[in-house]
Amino acid sequence: MDEYEFDVFLSYNRTDEAWVRSVYKRLLAHPLPDRPLRVFFAPESLRPGALMVRDLSTALRASRRVVVVMTPEWVAADWTNFEASIELYRDPAAKRMRLIPLM
Repeated sequence: MDEYEFDVFLSYNRTDEAWVRSVYKRLLAHPLPDRPLRVFFAPESLRPGALMVRDLSTALRASRRVVVVMTPEWVAADWTNFEASIELYRDPAAKRMRLIPLM
């Protein structure tokens, strides 16, 4: 049994959502050899009425890798800094190489 619910968590700023949605669709179109790729992409992956802080934190913990779409808007935003902080807290020395920057 896989310990992760998601293979990839897409961390992005809302201003980049249209472009990140296209990345999300491309990722889904390329399954792994034995199963579909499981990608967390808000808002698609959030349940209606979700508690954002709780559900995003849970999804980050449940993701094998975190792809950070590093735009100036991502760097400046409080919310994306929150997501990065959660991940950096879990692996401060980046030994597990979970964070993948996408520029």
